[in-house]
Amino acid sequence: VTVQKLKMKTPKNTEPEYAHSLPDHAKKEQIRMLSLAAALLGTLVAYGVFQERIMTVPYGPGGDLFTFSLAAVFFNRLVTVIV
Repeated sequence: VTVQKLKMKTPKNTEPEYAHSLPDHAKKEQIRMLSLAAALLGTLVAYGVFQERIMTVPYGPGGDLFTFSLAAVFFNRLVTVIV
């Protein structure tokens, strides 16, 4: 009687096939969400730059500075409510 050794073939990649690949609609959704997040962050950065410029750059013939920051915050909130 001869004993034959059985060699088990182990797969090279033991992870499921779907682990590294997403369906097309999921990839599109990820790209969409990343784009929206980038747009939101870009808008906030632009708003901060504009607000800083309004508060620090002199305007008018007398070179006055904008000192009533409460008005800037109020109009910001007003526009936010309207939009």
